[in-house]
Amino acid sequence: MNPLKKIFQFYINSSIHVALAATALTWVTAEELQLESKSNVLGLVFCSTVSAYNFIKYFGLAQTHHRNYTSQLKWIIWLSIVATAFSIWLCFSLAQSALFVMLVSGIICFLYAIPIGFRHQFLRGRNLRAVSGLKIFIIGLVWTLITVGLPLMDNLTSFGTTEFLYGLQRFVFILVLMLPFDIRDTAYDELKLATIPQILGLFWTKIAGAVGIGFVVWVSFSLQMQRLPVLTTNLLLLAALLYSNPRRSFNFSAFWVEALPMVWFVLLGLSQI
Repeated sequence: MNPLKKIFQFYINSSIHVALAATALTWVTAEELQLESKSNVLGLVFCSTVSAYNFIKYFGLAQTHHRNYTSQLKWIIWLSIVATAFSIWLCFSLAQSALFVMLVSGIICFLYAIPIGFRHQFLRGRNLRAVSGLKIFIIGLVWTLITVGLPLMDNLTSFGTTEFLYGLQRFVFILVLMLPFDIRDTAYDELKLATIPQILGLFWTKIAGAVGIGFVVWVSFSLQMQRLPVLTTNLLLLAALLYSNPRRSFNFSAFWVEALPMVWFVLLGLSQI
């Protein structure tokens, strides 16, 4: 295999790309809400995202195929161990309220990946990922907690109307960002997952996503944020959503769509030069 292709595959499969996206959104939050952009928070978001995503993706595989690890998977496991160690170390530098946000997010990620034998029939023997209709909203909640709640709490910022609207905007943005992934996986997801494309169909999923994008832009304008970065990013997201279908390549969503938070980061940075 081409060495560059190997490096690219490792970059995607090891969750470095998605971790950079989460870190970019955290920086966007700090800039738009005029918070102190702390390196320890940004580093924690990056490391914890690598740890959480790799745990969710590879925990089951590591349990059942531990004697047949590929070279790439071994490197991913070591990267995840290092990222987890740094995450724990950086947690000690957080404000207590921010540490609580990390704890809640960690518990949700754990329950998302690991089947727990709750007595309640709703969750018996299943993880949160397998609960019908819940997957995309769990992802949206965790991303909002990490990229908005964490920097807010670490700056000990009071929570008012502006912060609530901003958090809701981020939640909706993440939901729309996840739609191309759900559309891609339509052919593989079990019907019991009840993803949005399975419930609404391709056409109405795109309509719902377009409405969500309109809401994201409206909130930014209402809160008098920088208009060009959010407008450009969300127009690109709309184009990606409209272009999405189950036949698109894996890298279309895993790389290009996932890169949109970094586009927002770059455009916002350029607007302040």
